[in-house]
Amino acid sequence: MSSFSRRLSRATYLRLKAAARDLYDLTGGLERAAAQTRVAKTRLQAAGSCAPDHEDAFLAADVIADLEQAAGVPVVTRELAHIAGYELFRLPVVGDGNKWVALLGEVSREAGEVIAVLADALQDDGAVTAKEVKTLHLIDQTDDALRVLVKLREALVAASEEAAKGEGT
Repeated sequence: MSSFSRRLSRATYLRLKAAARDLYDLTGGLERAAAQTRVAKTRLQAAGSCAPDHEDAFLAADVIADLEQAAGVPVVTRELAHIAGYELFRLPVVGDGNKWVALLGEVSREAGEVIAVLADALQDDGAVTAKEVKTLHLIDQTDDALRVLVKLREALVAASEEAAKGEGT
């Protein structure tokens, strides 16, 4: 991509450019994207272009924040998280008076479903195949369990913060 040494593969940088183009589409195109942030249409176009003369043009963090806020989807942020080996989940809104027993039941139910389906997949040959992952919707089921665990985590953080306020710390 550039004359200086890059830490990531060319394909990785191209995925970032593709994510930028997806973000523009979600905001209504380049014109509307430019109206949502400080960067002109030509700079946005360069940041999404794979042309050799634009290979080092990328979106700045504040521009990503502006456009993702407008789009309502963290397209580029999610790609950046994947590059770093992470996954994003929307944080739930945690209200007052969390129903702990109901939340624990939800965690148990979702995790139990994943475990039960995985056990069924493993039963015949001790392996989980790509076909089983797809037909048994294992990724979706695991994502559901993770969302509930994130919800539990946010409730715990809220309870901890509330307790800290009461202690004056």
